[in-house]
Amino acid sequence: MKNTKNHTGRNSLIISIMGLITLQLLLYFKYISGWYWHIALSGFEAATIGGFADWFAVKALFREIPIPFVRKHTNIIVKNRAKISEGIVDLVTNEWLSPQVIKEKIAEISIVDKVLNSLKENDTKKFISFVEPLVKQFATSLNLNSFLENQMQRLNVGSYAGKFIKSNIGNKAYNNLWETILDTASKTINASETEEILKLTIQNQIDNYKKESKLKGLLVSIGETTNGIDRDSIAQKLLHSFNDIIENAKHNPQDAIRMKIDHYVLEFSEKLIHNDPETSEIITNIKHKLASMDWNGISNTILSKLKNDDQLENFLNEQLQVLVDKLKQNEDLKSNIDASIKRAIEKIIAENHDEIGKMVETSLASLNDKELVNQIEDKVGNDLQYIRLNGAIVGGLVGVIIALLRMFLTS
Repeated sequence: MKNTKNHTGRNSLIISIMGLITLQLLLYFKYISGWYWHIALSGFEAATIGGFADWFAVKALFREIPIPFVRKHTNIIVKNRAKISEGIVDLVTNEWLSPQVIKEKIAEISIVDKVLNSLKENDTKKFISFVEPLVKQFATSLNLNSFLENQMQRLNVGSYAGKFIKSNIGNKAYNNLWETILDTASKTINASETEEILKLTIQNQIDNYKKESKLKGLLVSIGETTNGIDRDSIAQKLLHSFNDIIENAKHNPQDAIRMKIDHYVLEFSEKLIHNDPETSEIITNIKHKLASMDWNGISNTILSKLKNDDQLENFLNEQLQVLVDKLKQNEDLKSNIDASIKRAIEKIIAENHDEIGKMVETSLASLNDKELVNQIEDKVGNDLQYIRLNGAIVGGLVGVIIALLRMFLTS
């Protein structure tokens, strides 16, 4: 967008010329007289000279002025384009955006606080939309399987996993996970396919039982004939019992089955923490299986499901807010994370700082002479008008002073 044209310099020159012509005519035709008018005339003469000189100086920066002998000293920006471009690149790279300047600016910013503040309530979809292209880019540019295998070999995953599991048993997230698992189990059990599979399984067991002996076969046949053995009824009762067990476990943390599983989980976490050989072997096998999975496809599937699965999204949203709250309260952890991020940024800047200069240089090189001149004139042209104004004012004052000195010395 171009700035509004400033005519201050032009107007000051016009006033100087008009003042010079007017006073000269009035004095010549003797409409006015007196030494002070001659002083004023000297002032307008000097102002006109100063205004013209500064008009030439400013104009010569941007345009060629066809005046003999001085023409070669005009159109300065175009003729010195290489030096100007080099100076701009040096100024931007080593002064305005030097590594030290960028480092100082980064030090003033709390990156973690800004990230935490952006992760507001119900913002999971926005967060996932932001992360998705990054993950896809990461997945396509990196061999995830090789990367994960190397990382898992370096880390004592078992110990970390054990501590994490132990610290989360019984908390809200753990209970929510229980509810999610049990909801999934309930949906699976109540699916029509499950009932058909159960009926078929019951029928197979009945048939196998009948084959064990003639007496058993006879008794089962009698039971089937008299409806004493009803496959559909048995399936319905089993499904009803399963649902009762699931509902009780879902709504009662003290449920016997749930407590028993919690005990096994706690016991397993303790073994992980203390590197029990048996559990360590389990973790090693899991690590190998994880490393051999198609993580590129899995990452895309998860990101796609996260956009549509409200229950999973709510769960992630809760976990996100818990993480945010914990980080906000832990100043030491925040400081450590912030320092690590800043060190990483500073390292990237140090290794790639010359790219800033290359970008500026490329940008300048893409402009032709006219475009370069227009851009510079658009940015600084209005300010240069005040140089012309100052030239007229200072020239006029100097002219008045010289006239006064001349009159003083000749009187």
